[in-house]
Amino acid sequence: MKKIYTGILIVAMSFSGIFAKASSRISGPQASAVVNGANDIALSDQTSVPTFIAFREDARPVAGNLTLWLRLNFGMDGDFDLLVLSEDKDQIGFTHTRYQQIYKGLPIEGTMWMVHTKNGMINSMNGLLFSQMKAAAQPSLSESKALAYALAKIGAAKYKWQSAEEEAWLKKEQQDPNASFFPVGKLCYAYNSHTPQNPVYRLAYRFDIYASEPMSRHYVFVDAVSGEIVDMQDRIQEANTTATAITAYAGTQTIITDSFNSSYRLREAGRAAGLGMETYDMQRGTNYAAAIDFTDADNTWNNVNANKDQYATDAHLATEKTYDYYYNTYGRNSINNAGFKLLSYIHYSTNYVNAFWDGTRMTYGDGNATYTPLTSLDIGGHEITHGLTSYTANLNYSYESGALNESFSDCFGTAVEWYADPAHADWLIGEDIGAAFRSHSNPNAYGQPDTYLGTNWATGTADNGGVHTNSGVQNYWFYLLANGGSGTNDIGNSFSVTGIGLSKAAAITFRTLTVYLSPTSQYADARTYSIQAATDLYGACSAEVIATTNAWYAVGIGSAGTGGPATVTASGSTTICNGSSVNLTASASAGSTYQWNRNSSPINGATSSSYSANQSGSYTVTTTGGCGAATFSSNAVNINVIQLSPAISPSGTATGCSNVLLTANNTAGYGIQWNLNGSAISGATASTYTATQNGNYTFTLAATTSPAQNVNSSAAVSIPDNTCTAPAVSGISVSGLPTTYPTAGISITINLTHTYDGDLVLMLEAPNGDVLGLSNQAGGSGDNFTNTIFSDAGASTVSTGTAPFTGTFKPWASAITSCTNSTKTTFASIGNGSMNPNGTWNLRVYDRASVDVGTINSWSINFPASSNPTPNCGPATSAATTVSLGGGITVNAGTYSPVCANASSVALSGTPAGGTFSGTGVSGNSFNPSVGPGTYTINYSYTDISSGCTGSNSTTIVVNPVPSVNAGTYSALCANAAAITLTGTPAGGTFSGTGVSGNTFNPSVGAGTYTINYTYSSGGCSASANTTITVNGLPVVSAGTYPSQCAKGSLLTLSGSPAGGTFSGTGVTGNTFDPAAGAGTYTITYTYTNANGCTNSNSTNILVNAAPTVSAGTYANVCTNSAAVTLAGTPAGGTFTGTGVSGNTFNPSTGAGTYTLTYSYTAANGCSNSANTNITVLSIPTVSAGTYAPVCSNSSSITLTGSPAGGTFSGTGVSGNTFNPAVGAGVYTITYTYSNGSCSNSASTSITVNAGPTVNAGSYSPTCSNSGLVALSGTPAGGTFSGTGVTGSSFNPSVGAGNYIITYTYNNGTCSSSATANIDVFDAPTVSAGSYSSVCTNSPVVTLAGTPAGGTFTGTGVSGNTFNPATGVGTYTINYSYTNANGCVSAASTTIAVNAVPTVSAGTYAAVCTTDGLVALNGTPAGGTFSGTGVTGSSFNPATGAGTYTITYVYNNGSCSNSASTTITVQTCGGGCTTAPNPPGTITANTPFCRSSTGNTASIAAVATATSYNWTVPNGYTITGGQGTTSITFSLNGSASASGSICVRASNACGNSAYTCKTVNAQSAPGTPGAITGNLTGACAGTTQTYSVAAVNNATSYNWTVPAGSTIISGQGTRIIQFTLPAVFTSGTLAVNASSACGTSANRSTTIRSTLPTPGGITGPANNLCNQSGVSYSIAAVTGASSYTWTLPAGATVTSGAGTRSILVQFGSFTTGSVCVTANNVCGSSVARCLTVTGRPATPASISGPNSVCAGQTGITFTCATQSGAGYTWTVPTGASIVSGQGTGSITVNWGNASGNVRVIANNACGNASARSKNVSINCRLAAGVTATEFNLYPNPSEALFTCTFITSKSEAVSLRVTDLTGRTLMLQEIAAQAGENTADLNLTDFADGVYLLQLSLSNGEEKIIRLIKE
Repeated sequence: MKKIYTGILIVAMSFSGIFAKASSRISGPQASAVVNGANDIALSDQTSVPTFIAFREDARPVAGNLTLWLRLNFGMDGDFDLLVLSEDKDQIGFTHTRYQQIYKGLPIEGTMWMVHTKNGMINSMNGLLFSQMKAAAQPSLSESKALAYALAKIGAAKYKWQSAEEEAWLKKEQQDPNASFFPVGKLCYAYNSHTPQNPVYRLAYRFDIYASEPMSRHYVFVDAVSGEIVDMQDRIQEANTTATAITAYAGTQTIITDSFNSSYRLREAGRAAGLGMETYDMQRGTNYAAAIDFTDADNTWNNVNANKDQYATDAHLATEKTYDYYYNTYGRNSINNAGFKLLSYIHYSTNYVNAFWDGTRMTYGDGNATYTPLTSLDIGGHEITHGLTSYTANLNYSYESGALNESFSDCFGTAVEWYADPAHADWLIGEDIGAAFRSHSNPNAYGQPDTYLGTNWATGTADNGGVHTNSGVQNYWFYLLANGGSGTNDIGNSFSVTGIGLSKAAAITFRTLTVYLSPTSQYADARTYSIQAATDLYGACSAEVIATTNAWYAVGIGSAGTGGPATVTASGSTTICNGSSVNLTASASAGSTYQWNRNSSPINGATSSSYSANQSGSYTVTTTGGCGAATFSSNAVNINVIQLSPAISPSGTATGCSNVLLTANNTAGYGIQWNLNGSAISGATASTYTATQNGNYTFTLAATTSPAQNVNSSAAVSIPDNTCTAPAVSGISVSGLPTTYPTAGISITINLTHTYDGDLVLMLEAPNGDVLGLSNQAGGSGDNFTNTIFSDAGASTVSTGTAPFTGTFKPWASAITSCTNSTKTTFASIGNGSMNPNGTWNLRVYDRASVDVGTINSWSINFPASSNPTPNCGPATSAATTVSLGGGITVNAGTYSPVCANASSVALSGTPAGGTFSGTGVSGNSFNPSVGPGTYTINYSYTDISSGCTGSNSTTIVVNPVPSVNAGTYSALCANAAAITLTGTPAGGTFSGTGVSGNTFNPSVGAGTYTINYTYSSGGCSASANTTITVNGLPVVSAGTYPSQCAKGSLLTLSGSPAGGTFSGTGVTGNTFDPAAGAGTYTITYTYTNANGCTNSNSTNILVNAAPTVSAGTYANVCTNSAAVTLAGTPAGGTFTGTGVSGNTFNPSTGAGTYTLTYSYTAANGCSNSANTNITVLSIPTVSAGTYAPVCSNSSSITLTGSPAGGTFSGTGVSGNTFNPAVGAGVYTITYTYSNGSCSNSASTSITVNAGPTVNAGSYSPTCSNSGLVALSGTPAGGTFSGTGVTGSSFNPSVGAGNYIITYTYNNGTCSSSATANIDVFDAPTVSAGSYSSVCTNSPVVTLAGTPAGGTFTGTGVSGNTFNPATGVGTYTINYSYTNANGCVSAASTTIAVNAVPTVSAGTYAAVCTTDGLVALNGTPAGGTFSGTGVTGSSFNPATGAGTYTITYVYNNGSCSNSASTTITVQTCGGGCTTAPNPPGTITANTPFCRSSTGNTASIAAVATATSYNWTVPNGYTITGGQGTTSITFSLNGSASASGSICVRASNACGNSAYTCKTVNAQSAPGTPGAITGNLTGACAGTTQTYSVAAVNNATSYNWTVPAGSTIISGQGTRIIQFTLPAVFTSGTLAVNASSACGTSANRSTTIRSTLPTPGGITGPANNLCNQSGVSYSIAAVTGASSYTWTLPAGATVTSGAGTRSILVQFGSFTTGSVCVTANNVCGSSVARCLTVTGRPATPASISGPNSVCAGQTGITFTCATQSGAGYTWTVPTGASIVSGQGTGSITVNWGNASGNVRVIANNACGNASARSKNVSINCRLAAGVTATEFNLYPNPSEALFTCTFITSKSEAVSLRVTDLTGRTLMLQEIAAQAGENTADLNLTDFADGVYLLQLSLSNGEEKIIRLIKE
C-alpha cells in the first residue's frame, strides 16, 4: 500500500534562490552557496527545485521533515505533499526512498523525488518537483464523458472488458474477484509527455484503456474541464520440479516446472524469494482468457513440433535466467523487489513479429517466415526489464524518456544473455530469431544513431518519438563502457574509452535506472546519474567514473572524463627525415596541465597540449588535473627520424696490390651509385665495388621508382548463402614490389553479381593482417558490383540507390563488426601508411541472410608507381675512401704446443685470416696428431683479394707417443652376486664406469652389459682401454594371483611364472593348493632359477572362505494347470534349476510327475552351495463343453451339455445349463469347468448368434381421407408391407377414417423379423367460401364469410377475411381453406366482380382576392356535384373571406361514383404577393441512406413565388446545411430510424404551401458473417469444396478469400462459394466479409485442412519395456481424424485399440525402437508423432553415497533409484567387498585400501543399460572439526573459477560465504556435507578483480577463512 510521507529528511539547510538555465551543473563552493553543504547541483528552468543535490561527506544532513524543508527553501505552497512510492536498500548500504508529488490530494504525473541515505545521513537527492502549480482544482467534466472522449481517441473495434472470457481470466490471473479491464478514471495533474521540455499541467482523468481489436494499451489523459486529450502514453513496451528442456535457442537446459495431474507444466511455484513464474500458450489467438498451459508427460521438454512449442521453453528459461540475474547480481527479488509473479504468454496471434510488456505480463509473437518466435534470452530479458523500469524509474514511453526505457531493456537483455549463456552471447539484439534488429557495438548498422542528435537520430512523432531508434545512443554508451573503444563521433568529438567490463558497466546502469532516474528523465539526466552511480559504487575520480564520463562524451553528451590519461595523436607519418618534424597533439580533460616526455624524460619547456617532435624517440605526455592532483600518463607515440649516413668500408685509405673491394654501408633501401673522384662510375650500382684504379671513391644514395602494377584474380568464387563462418574468399598473390610501400594510393576493382547486395559485407585483408571494410550490407535486389572501384579518392561509400555501383567509392567509413571486425577504414591507414605489399591480398565476401546467392566474378588490385623508400630523405653521398694499389703483405703461420699422438686435431690459425695451410697431417685449417710421434712442418700462404698481394710462412708441431693399456677380462655375474676386483695393466691406472668403486665392480647395479674404462698416464700422454662385464638379471618371478576359495572347493592349480619353479607353503602339494586347509589367508611362495643360474622368488596370498548353508524350501502338490509356483530358497538371492524352472518360479504346465529342483546359492564371499527339493504335479481331467449349431438372436434358449457331467457352464448369455440368444448377435465363448476332486479343468466352445434383423416399419403422421397415397418406408430396405389399404409400398387413405396397422417383414438371409406401424386416417371437412355482390374499386372492403367458420381466405385483393375492391377492375376468385380439429384440410372458391369507378377531377384554380367575383367551377366528367365552403352550385364566392378552401366534386357513372378535391386560395390583396406558393414537386434523394454517414442530400425544383423552404427529416437525421433552400445536406447517427419521411414546404409572404414528402430508409453496415459451414477437415488437395455463411442483414455482396493456390469456380460476391483446392495442400485459411454501400464487415475466418496436424505428445512409458504386456499409449484426440495408425518396434504388437487414439501393447525382447502414431482422414495421414522406447531399463540417474571414505571403513551404503523388473549389478574397487544388496538398488560395502569407482548397471532380459559410476576417494582425516590444512582453495589466484575442498567428521550442514574485505556478503552457498572430504565449486565470473574472503562455517560454530584473489 502506498502511504503519504510523514517524515524523513532534512535538517538545517538553506537555499539562496540562485538558478541557472536548463540542466546546468554547478559544483564545489558555488554549489554550497546555492544549497548549504552541497558539492554538486543540477538546475533546471522548468522548476525552482534543483533536479539533483549531492552533499559533501562532511556536510551530509540527517533526517528531518522533507515536506516542510521543501516549503521553506523552494517556496512550495501548502497544497503540495509527497506520496511514498517505494523504499529499497541496496547491496552497498544505501536506502533509496521514492516519492511522487501530489497537489491538493492528487498525483502530479511525471514527478518523482528520490532521497539516498546511508547510515542515517543523506548523500544525495534528485528528481523532478514543482514549487508552484496553476491548474483547475475541480473537474467540470464527468468521468463517463471523459471516458467517451478517451475511447473516441483510441477508436478500437473491441476492448478487453467487452469479452466475458477476458474479464473472467483477469480475475483468475490477478486472484481478485473485482479485477476488471474496464477503465476507471483517476484524477491527476498531467501534461503532454511529447513536449517534455515545456510541461503545462492540467487537471485530467487518467484511463488505462486496453483494446483487443486492434491490440493496444494506453494511459489516456483527458482534460477534466475541456475534454481535450492532454496526453497518451503507450503501455505496450516492445521488442516445482527440475526439468530438462531442449530449447530452440539455448540448447539443452535445466528449468523448473511443476507437477500437476500426472503431468508437468511450465510453472514454477517460487524462485528464491519470489512468487514464481508461469508460461502459457495463447494458441495463436489474442484472447488471454483462451490461454492454456504447456504440458509435458515426462518433464523432458523435447517439444519440437509444428506449433513451435519448443520456443515456450526458451521463454520460460529466459524468465528464470532474468530473475536469477537480477536476484543473484543485485539482490533484487523480481521486478518489484517483492517477488512479482512473472507471466509469459507465447504464440500470440499469427505472423506477429514482436514481443511486448503491457504493464502486467510478457507477450511473445511467433514471428513470420523471416523471424522465428521472439523468445530468445536477450528478448526475454528485454521485456522483463520493461517491467523493472515500470517499478523503478517508470520512464515515460515517448521521446528521450522512451528511448532510455528501450535502451535499458536492450542493455539488460544483453547482460542476461551474457549471464545465462556466455558461450553464445554477443552485443546484438534478436540475432537468434533470424536476424538481429539492433546492435550495441554498431547502432548505425541497424539505422540507429550512435551519437546524440547525430546520424539516424529520429525526429517527429512516429514510434512514440523514435523510442526504438534513439535508444541506440545509450546502447553504444553501454557497449563502450563495458568494452572500450576509440574514434570520432558524428559531432567531431575524438574519443577514447577504457572499458571496465560488462559486470561493472551493468552495475552502474542498474543503479542509474533503479536509484536515480524518474519518469521524465532525458539523456542528460542519464549521464548525470550514471556518473553519480559510478561514484557511489567505485569512488569519486575512479577509473570507472572516468570511463562512464568518457563513454557519454563518445556518444555526444557532455564533456570528456575529469582526469584520466590523455590520448596523443600524430599529425602525419611518424617516420620523418632528419630536419623535418611531426606535430603531436594531446586530448585531455579541460583544465589539464601538460608535460611532454621523450624516452620517459621530461622535455624542457614542452607544456602545451601539442609538441613538434624532430628527434627519434618514444613520446608521451603527462597530464595533471581533473580530480585533485591526479596525474596520468598518456599512450606513447614512437617517432623515427631518418638520418642518412652512407659509409664505405674500408674507410679512409685502402691499399692493395692490384685491387681493393669497397662495400657500401647504411644504404637503407635506397638506390646506389659509385663515384670515382666525384664522377659516376657507369653501371656501378651494386652494394660492393672492386676498385682497380687509385683515387677517391664515394657512393650516392637516391630514391628509386617502382613501376605501377595491376594484379588480377585468377578464378570466379561462389558466395556461400547465409554464413558468417565460411565467407567467399578470393586471393591475389602480389610480388616484386618494394618492401616499403605507401598504401594511400592502392585501389581495387570488383566485378560481383548477387541477387540481393543488401545482404553482403565486403572486406579486404592485407598480407600484414589489416582488414579494410569496403561495404556493409548496402544495396538492394540485383544491385551488382560492376567495375566497382574502391579507393580513398572515392566521393562516398556504397549505398542503396547507387546500383549497379559502377564508379569509384571510398571504403566503409566506420568499423564493420558483422561476422568479423574490420580494423581499417581507409587504404591510407593500412600498415599505418606503409607496409610490405608483397604476399596474398584476400577479398572476403560474407552473405548475412538466406535464400539469395552470387559470385565474385573477378577483381584486381592496382599499385601505382611509387618512389621508394618513404619518406625519401636522399640524395646523400658518403665520405670518400682513397684507394692506393701496389703494396706487399706480412703473413704468420702461428705457433703450437707439443701434443700426444692420441690428442684431438689441432686448430691452425694464420694471419691475415683466410689463407691456406699445407703439410703432413694437415687438413684444411687443422692438424691431426694421429700421424704418429715426430716433428712436423706446417706451411701457410695468403692472397689479399682486394690488392692481389701474396705472402707465406711456416711453423712446426711436435707429436709425443702414448702408452699401451689393457683393462682385463671378467666372467658373467648374477645381479645378486658379491662385488669383484678389477685388474688393469700397466698397474697404477684408474677404473671408471657404472658399478665401479675404486678397483671393484658391484653387480647390484642390475642386469646388463657394463663397459669398464681403464686409464693410464705416462710422459704427459695418457691412454685408456675398455672391457665389459655382463650382469645377468634375476628372473622376474610371479607366484600368480588367485581368487578367494571356498573351504569345500576343489584343488586349486597354482601357476607361477616363469614356469619350472617350485611352490611352497601350507596346503601346497607340488603345484596345487588344497582349500580343505580351512578358512583363512594362506601365503604361497614360488622360487625359480633361470638358465644363467640366477634365482628369485615371489609370494602371494590365497583367501579361503567358508561355504554357505543352503535350503531349497518345501512345496505342496499342484495341478498341471495351476499358476506358476514361486520358489523361495535360503539364503535369498540364489538360483533355482530343474525341469519347469524359470527364474524363481516353477511352471506346473511342464506336465504331471514329481520334479527335483536344485537351489544353488553363492554367498557374498563367492562360495557356493546347493540343496534339492521336490514338487509333485497332478494330472487334470479331460473336459468337453459340447458343440452347438448357429441360432438367431430372436430364437428361444438352448440347452448346454458338457462332459464329464457335473461341471459348471459360464459365459455371456449363460444361465445354469442354458444359453439365451437374446443377448444379441455375435460369437459367444461358453466355458465348461469340471473338477475331479484334486484338479479342475475347463473347456470352451462357441455359439454363433446371427442377428435377427432389427426391423422398423417406419413412423407415419396421421393423414386425412382426402390426402394422397402415403409412401411406406421400412428398414432394412427390401422387406414386404401388408395390411388394409396397403398396395406395394403405399397406403391409400381413401379407405376411410380409422386406425390401420401396417406390418413390415424382412429376412436378412439367415434370420427373419417383423415390425408394425399405425396410420390414423381422419375425415376431411365440408367447406363453402360464400357468395358476394359486385362492388366498385372505391367501395369499402368486403367482409368474407366461409363455412365452417375459422378457415383462411386467399386470393388477389384478400387480406385476412376481407377483400379490397381497390385491387382493381375485374372478377376475382376467392379461395377458402378450412382445417378441422384433426388437421384435415378442405377448400372451396367463389368470385367477386369489381366495377371501375370514374376518373374525376375538381379542376385547378388560381388564387383570387376577396374582392373578386364568383369563380366558375369546372369538374370532369361533367354532370357531377360540387360542395364546400363558399360553393353554390357550380360557383365559388371569394367574398367568403381570405384563406384556402377545399372544393369537392362527386360524379356517378351509373355503377360507381368517385370524387376529387381541389383548393382555392383567397387573399387579401395588396401585400407584395398574390398567393401562397404551390407545394414543391418531387423530392430527389438517393435512399436508402447509411447510418453514421454524412454529406447526404435531398433537393427539389424551385417553386414559383416561393421565398423560402422548410425541411423536416426523420429521427436520427440532422440537417447540416441548406435549410431554407431547395437543397439540404444532412447526416445520420448510428441509430437513425429505419424508415421515415423527408418533407418540405414552400413559403412566401402570402403563406405556406402544403408539405411534399418522400419516404426514405436507413440501414447500417453489415455485421460480421456467422460461422462458415462446410468441410473443415478432410478437404483434400485438388478437390472442389463448397462453403457458405448465413445471410447477413443489409449485405449486398460477400467477398471470399480462399487458401493460397485455390481456384474459385463460382459464388464470389454471394454467401456460397465453390472453389478447387491446389494440387498440393495441407491447410489454409478461408475468410469472408459482408459489404454494402454502407461499409464492409470484419472478416470471418476459419482454417480448413486436408491431412491432419501432427498428433500431440504420446503418453506412456519409455523405458524398461522388455516382454511387458498391457502397456498403454495414448494421444489427445485430433479434430477431424477418422482413425489412427500406430507403428511399433519389431516384435511388439497392438493387443487392443488398433485404429483408435489409445492402444495396449505387448512388447517382446528388443533393445530400442519407436512407438509412432499418425492421424488419418479421407485425405491421408498426418506426420507421425513418435516416442523413443527401450526394452532395457534406463541408466540409473545417480549413485547416492559418500564421495570419500576411510581405508577399511565398513557398512557403507550406496543406492540408486530403481525401476520395476530391473536387476542391478554393482562393482566396487579392488579390496572393497559388497556385503549385501547385489542385484538390488542398494548395497552395503566394506571398503579396502584403494580409491576407485563404485559402478552400477541396470539390466533385464533385453540387455544392460549404460553404467553409472561414482568416484570414491580414500581420506582418513576424520578428526572432529576442520584444521587449517583441511580447508583448501585452488587455483588461487584465478580468473573466475575456484574449487574449495574441506573435510568434516560427520554429515552436517555447512555454509560457504564470499565477502569483500569489509565483511559484506557477496555470495552464500549452503552445502549438505558428507563425512569425509567435500568439494564445492565457486564461479566468480561477475565479480570485479580483487581480494575477497572465503569463509567456511560448521554446524558447531567453528569458522575458517581463506584469502581469495580474483584477477
